[in-house]
Amino acid sequence: MELNTQIGANGAPVRPFAARAEIIPGSFFLRLIAVFIDGFICGMINMIPSLVLAFLPLFAKQVEGPMVIVATLLSFAISISISFCYGGYFFSVERAKPGKKNFYLRLVDRETGSNISFVKGGLRETLGKFISFVTLMIGFIMALFNRDRLALHDLIFSTRVIRVINN
Repeated sequence: MELNTQIGANGAPVRPFAARAEIIPGSFFLRLIAVFIDGFICGMINMIPSLVLAFLPLFAKQVEGPMVIVATLLSFAISISISFCYGGYFFSVERAKPGKKNFYLRLVDRETGSNISFVKGGLRETLGKFISFVTLMIGFIMALFNRDRLALHDLIFSTRVIRVINN
């Protein structure tokens, strides 16, 4: 340890001010672009099981009836599961999905600033964004009109998107 290093309350060395990151709310427009990037990635992952399930009734020679309904419901359940796991993993481990990471955006707990759990990340990605969507997109648009750029799903799950820029 260097001679000038300060020790924090938890016993860990405190980084000098110049090495600390400046934290600002994530821009609505950067978040929007990140949604398209992550939507493309998640869509590519969802495509394989969806295509298999789409052709399953044709292979079974049942283009009508219960086989089609079961294949559709199963495809929907797999799609939701993939989105849940995609959001849950990236938000809990990486603090950002690839689209957000490209713009130095990170998702953190609004109260503590720490990582969120896998379940909280997955629920925010599926249930939270569904609620933001069914409010005629007002849940997303409201991020334009508040100082911290919080969308409805951020308010529900006590999270916030920040932009981390090193000084």
